[in-house]
Amino acid sequence: MSSSTMAKMVKNQPVALPVLTKICEELKCDIGDIMEVIPDIER
Repeated sequence: MSSSTMAKMVKNQPVALPVLTKICEELKCDIGDIMEVIPDIER
């Protein structure tokens, strides 16, 4: 994983789906184990 990807994850910024897929493959887990979807609050 690149340092820029790690920085994005720490800052709760969007990370590309292929990157998340690679993380899941390495950890042998499901995508729901490493992330959750939080809806935007409309104002």
